[in-house]
Amino acid sequence: MPHVPNTAIEEMLRNADPQSAAIMANILNGTIVANIYCLSQDVKSKREVPVLDDDGNPVLFKSGKNKGQQKFETEEYLEREGCKGRLIGYIYDNGQVEVPKDKDGNMWLRSTRKRLDGVVGCECWCGNDSRIAAQEAGDIDFSGAQPTREGLNNIFDRVRKNPTVIESKNGRTIVDGFAFEEIA
Repeated sequence: MPHVPNTAIEEMLRNADPQSAAIMANILNGTIVANIYCLSQDVKSKREVPVLDDDGNPVLFKSGKNKGQQKFETEEYLEREGCKGRLIGYIYDNGQVEVPKDKDGNMWLRSTRKRLDGVVGCECWCGNDSRIAAQEAGDIDFSGAQPTREGLNNIFDRVRKNPTVIESKNGRTIVDGFAFEEIA
């Protein structure tokens, strides 16, 4: 591996924008241990929209049981744009999470939570949310109420009987719509 002189590294950090400089400094110090990616896809829905003529007036049925009523057609539309693999966060060796800005200045990672199945759950601004594991649902919510002892026992039983599916693909660990890529 070629050696990069300290002066070159210092020059890179001086010329970078503040966020990039901070990220580069963290990487150089070896503190980032994983990248977080949101894998959500576009969500398309259908809706009924009125049929209009060239002048913008409603088109009405001319005959049949619906005579005189307005015509409608089904339209598909983009309800929610997915991230499709967008980098939304970094995990440090001390467990802290950093939320980087994208090229437009947007920050996508809203929050994280260590789940009782041992996985980090994430919430993205796109709507993708894995902060509550399937095994926790019903016994843990975001109301602030603590789970009961019975609820915790139920969760641990469900985790034991039906562990969370963790997939490894292209060097990434994929869980519930998010990918975690360890940095070597």
